[in-house]
Amino acid sequence: MAPPSAMQETSQTGHRSTSSATMFSHQFLSSYCFFSAAVAAHRDSPEEMKSDPDAKAVTEGFKRATSGMSKQEQTMLTQFILRLLQLPEEYEQDKKQRYYLASNLDREAAETLSKLAHENDVLSAEDFMARALITQDVLAEKLRQHRIFRLPYWARELPIRGEELYPAFFVDPRYPLSSLEAVSMALRASPGERKYRFFTTPNILLENKAPLEALADGELEQVIIAAKAFRRNPVSTV
Repeated sequence: MAPPSAMQETSQTGHRSTSSATMFSHQFLSSYCFFSAAVAAHRDSPEEMKSDPDAKAVTEGFKRATSGMSKQEQTMLTQFILRLLQLPEEYEQDKKQRYYLASNLDREAAETLSKLAHENDVLSAEDFMARALITQDVLAEKLRQHRIFRLPYWARELPIRGEELYPAFFVDPRYPLSSLEAVSMALRASPGERKYRFFTTPNILLENKAPLEALADGELEQVIIAAKAFRRNPVSTV
């Protein structure tokens, strides 16, 4: 089977598309080759082996395949294979757990929005555009590009309920707008409440300063690094 980097999409008519090649890490390619070989071996194995493998035959096959390896190397190989087989399920379970934990943290952060609205830390779309001196079209384009973000509908138990809400720090002169937008883009399509949590929560990568504080101190590069780490793991920041 060809490695993924050499693959091209094939249409129903048999013609290959001209999509550009994708670069893969060495670990991905090694894992891909390992699992592809295992899949091919499984498909080619007789049914009796799949249901009731013969221990003697399997052992002999292992010995021949590992001929020339020391006992320690064989043990390390066995541990390596077992670890590779366990990782996909562990990763999926861990990913689900991280998702639920992150969602709970996001909701906890969003529960403070009512207080923030009273303190003018979040703004309606009309007030936001007026203070930012932008039009509805510009606002929509900034949202599309992830330069700014709005807060979730489900969190709007607010005095201005039903309106779109935007963080007031985007129009606060203490924070360079270009830096705020760069960080928001680094967080990509993360939910608005998650982005808000990142900007306002102390972060260990920023010496326990909140990203807003770090941006006010001119530490854009460090905040971008923290934002990318947060995007990959939105659970642990402190």
